[in-house]
Amino acid sequence: MDRVLAGLLDGNLKENLLKEEGLTLDKMDKFITTWNIAKRNIGLQ
Repeated sequence: MDRVLAGLLDGNLKENLLKEEGLTLDKMDKFITTWNIAKRNIGLQ
């Protein structure tokens, strides 16, 4: 998980992931996927 966090370019995404309690790789994967879909849907990417 540390490698994933270190490789993230989106500071807001990283900050939100660090705030999550009980974070697992599976939860992290779902969170990042949802985050990227949401960004595409509002046109920020």
